[in-house]
Amino acid sequence: MLKARVSSRGQLALPKQVRDQLGLVEGDCLSVRVEGDDVILRKAVTGNWREWEGRFKGSDLLGDLARNRRKEQTRDRKRS
Repeated sequence: MLKARVSSRGQLALPKQVRDQLGLVEGDCLSVRVEGDDVILRKAVTGNWREWEGRFKGSDLLGDLARNRRKEQTRDRKRS
């Protein structure tokens, strides 16, 4: 198990192995949740979909999502 130490200013440095595994870079945000004595950190999703658009260059992920949404809307209209 990896360990991290809290500084006098309350800062926590994540081990490099963890940062690399999650692809974390300077400026990334983490969400923090407390469950009992456990602190759970998750890579936070921030910003709007336009920021994510460039991360999937070469794929048509957003196009697929838009097409699926249009199909759902059409199907919902037919049911009404």
